[in-house]
Amino acid sequence: MKTIATWTPFVRYALIALSATLVNRGLLTPGDARAFATDPAIIELAVGAITAAGTLIWYLTSRSRAAIKQAMDR
Repeated sequence: MKTIATWTPFVRYALIALSATLVNRGLLTPGDARAFATDPAIIELAVGAITAAGTLIWYLTSRSRAAIKQAMDR
């Protein structure tokens, strides 16, 4: 199973690409983009959101949901 630390480099690269796109479109200044792409708080927030989304998707599509639901109905 992947840990949060495994996702951090990928999220950092994605944020760099996103900030470059926003600068090219004129929606973000270069200084703000640099802060956006390299701020550890934003990177950790994005990694946490990805982990939460993955967990939710797993829960909604797994057999565990049905087992939990069945146990709760008893």
